[in-house]
Amino acid sequence: MIHLNSKSIHISSVQHLNSVQSIIANEPTFEAKVKKADLKWNGKTSGAGKLVFNDIKTALTQMCVGVDICVYCEQNEATDIEHIFPKRLYPEKAFDWDNYVLACGKCNSHHKQDKFRIFNPLNSATEEIVTPDWKTYLQPSNDDSLFINQRIEDPMYYFELDLVYGQFIFIERFPIGTREFKKAEFTKDVLGLNSRPALVANRRNAAKFYISRLEKYNKAKSSNNFQ
Repeated sequence: MIHLNSKSIHISSVQHLNSVQSIIANEPTFEAKVKKADLKWNGKTSGAGKLVFNDIKTALTQMCVGVDICVYCEQNEATDIEHIFPKRLYPEKAFDWDNYVLACGKCNSHHKQDKFRIFNPLNSATEEIVTPDWKTYLQPSNDDSLFINQRIEDPMYYFELDLVYGQFIFIERFPIGTREFKKAEFTKDVLGLNSRPALVANRRNAAKFYISRLEKYNKAKSSNNFQ
């Protein structure tokens, strides 16, 4: 995970998103807003939306570390426009450009889904689970999220890659119990960054390559003709 450098989308795309979002906002209840957001999202590429979401996907692709590389696991092919704040919980952000990243289907639909936690009270270090149960519509009290928002936050401020037992793993940088620790821990666990077999295998291979290069460097440096 890296801090993303946001790109701009066309003003016409922004206007379209705002127009759809205003329709959602006009619904009388939170439940109605969620249902309208789902309805509008399912039909997002119809009519003028097709060009708008082509524009959005192009911009999100440019923000990735490589072509179609998932912003979360940095491995799988990214095909999904992912809501950082789930639309089931935050329908007011369903058509917000700043709430989108490009993720692979495994991260989006299998791992992250609508799993979400906030700090409540606001700006505290107290966690509240707000993951919605099936067919329930409870509005979170705030958007002080434990899940790291790569659009505005640098994930490597919260955790680092450390070499442990021959592989790179994500380690929290801050003391247990702090807001920073909880954000790193929740994000890491939700996405399975240290537990998914494919990610573990790839980081183990990366660690082997790093160690072999380091050994070659040390050997060359200790030789008599090293310059």
